[in-house]
Amino acid sequence: MLDPQQNQIDALKSAPKIKIRAEWTTDSYCHQSSNGDISEIGVDGWLVRINGIKFPRPREDFSFDGGRPIFEDGWDRTWRYTPQEGNTEAGKQKAIDQAMREARLPWSQLQSA
Repeated sequence: MLDPQQNQIDALKSAPKIKIRAEWTTDSYCHQSSNGDISEIGVDGWLVRINGIKFPRPREDFSFDGGRPIFEDGWDRTWRYTPQEGNTEAGKQKAIDQAMREARLPWSQLQSA
């Protein structure tokens, strides 16, 4: 399934300005498994926005009971960047670099070369 914001992500490649914001989050989500058990899942990590688009992008979950919360549209939005450096400036930079690679922005390819 195509990302619902794929056109906006593709438009980032030719955007005249890029604004990047990274935020450490300590969210938690409740999940109810198919057998009715309810569990809370902690989601700590970096959430990056490039021109307002959130990264990492939601993942489609085909299992619908993979131990993670599934939203009505079938997408799992609990993903975060969790570099080994954690909630530090180095961890923040790694999360931003990963978001740029995930967006396939041209200058991100230069960093990995």
